[in-house]
Amino acid sequence: MGKYVIDEQTLTDIATKLKSIKNSDDPILVGNFASEVEGVGNTLKNVIEGSGVDVIIPYGATTIKAYTFTGCGGLKSITIPDTVTSIGSTAFSWCTALKSIKIPKSVSSIGTYAFVNCDNCLIYDFSSHTSVPTLADTTVFTNINANAKIIVPGLKYFGWIAATNWVTYKDYITYRDDDMPFTIYGINNVYTATKGMTWREWVNSVGHAFGYTLSGDGD
Repeated sequence: MGKYVIDEQTLTDIATKLKSIKNSDDPILVGNFASEVEGVGNTLKNVIEGSGVDVIIPYGATTIKAYTFTGCGGLKSITIPDTVTSIGSTAFSWCTALKSIKIPKSVSSIGTYAFVNCDNCLIYDFSSHTSVPTLADTTVFTNINANAKIIVPGLKYFGWIAATNWVTYKDYITYRDDDMPFTIYGINNVYTATKGMTWREWVNSVGHAFGYTLSGDGD
């Protein structure tokens, strides 16, 4: 499958190139210039609205700036390299064709309203992360689809649902079935945390098996 390299050009040149290939099934490879310039979202919006485009941000880009893909209703998929460390405010707002997005472990911060009104996005995949990224505030996933899942590493699950601003979306946060957060292997039993279970509930479930109950105010 061909890839279109769009790099080191003016916004006008980028728009012209995208317009010439917007009906292609091949993905568009957006260069650092396009992915890191404020306001390029308006260009992309005019070009790929409703066209069902797959966008690849190449290795080396470090940030997806504010408004980059705002209103790009034709953005079908996005590939983000693990060199990107931040996603700006409203970067993917109103990307209504987006069904899922994988956020690489390199991303450590996400701006306000970054994914607002992504009505059809059902998977926000953070499963490769080794630490919880910072959310600017509680608006990041505003109007998240009721059936959406924010997938996180099992071992980070309890910290994730309690993290600042993430707690707002705790009902959407989950982990893969093969990535349980805590497991104790006993002589005859296996004690594994279940989805939605708090740290205290898990400890008590294990303790009850041995005749103990957790008390006090510890986390």
